[in-house]
Amino acid sequence: MDVKDFFRGRYIEVDREVLRQFGFERSREEVMVAVEKARVAKKSLKLRGPVCFFRVLCENLGIEISNRVALEMDNLFIEKFSRSVELLDSVRFTLAELRRRGFRMAIISNSNKKFVRKVLRFFKIEEYFELVVGCDTTGLKKGELEPFRYALEKLGLKPCEVVMVGDDEYQDILPAKKLGIKTVKIIGEEGSMPKKLKEESCADFAIKKLSALLGILL
Repeated sequence: MDVKDFFRGRYIEVDREVLRQFGFERSREEVMVAVEKARVAKKSLKLRGPVCFFRVLCENLGIEISNRVALEMDNLFIEKFSRSVELLDSVRFTLAELRRRGFRMAIISNSNKKFVRKVLRFFKIEEYFELVVGCDTTGLKKGELEPFRYALEKLGLKPCEVVMVGDDEYQDILPAKKLGIKTVKIIGEEGSMPKKLKEESCADFAIKKLSALLGILL
C-alpha cells in the first residue's frame, strides 16, 4: 500500500469514528464521497480552517452542526488520528541528530498548520521544527511553488542552501527542483513502490527510511 493511500484510508476511518462519537453513523463510502466534496469546496471557495471543513463535510452528509461542534470534531479528529499512527524511534533519533549537527528544519504540509502542530506536539517533536507551513499559510498546497518560496523567505535561505525531503514526486520533489532545491525522495522499503516510478524520479537522492538521510547530509 502506498503511504498516501494508507493515510487517506486512516483519515476516512477516523472521520467515521468522530462522526459516530457525535451520534452520526455513516458508511465508509458515504464519508469518502463527502470528504472529497468538502475538499473540493474548500479549494474552490477558498475556505480555511478546520471549522469550515467539518461544517462542509457534515452538510454533504445531510448533518447540520454549529461552529462549536465543528471545532470539537476537529480536536477529536486530531487526538484520534495521532493515536492511530506510530512514530518510529529512528525518526526521533534522526531529527535529534540533525539538530545536534546544526541543521534547521521546517515542514511544508497539505494539512492546516494547527493540525500539523498538534500532531508534532502529540509525538513530542515540535521542538525540532523552526517553521511549519500549512495549506492555510499561503492558501496553496505543496504542488505549487508558493509554499516553498514562503518557507525560503521566512527562513532567510537560498534554494542552494536547502534540501527538500519528501515521498511525493509531484508535490514534494518537482516543485522543489523547479526552484533549484536539492531533493531526497523517501521511497519506502523495496517493493512498496513500482520500480518504474523509482527509476523515473528526478530526485537527487532516494532513501528507504529517514535515518538514511544522515548518510547523505552528514
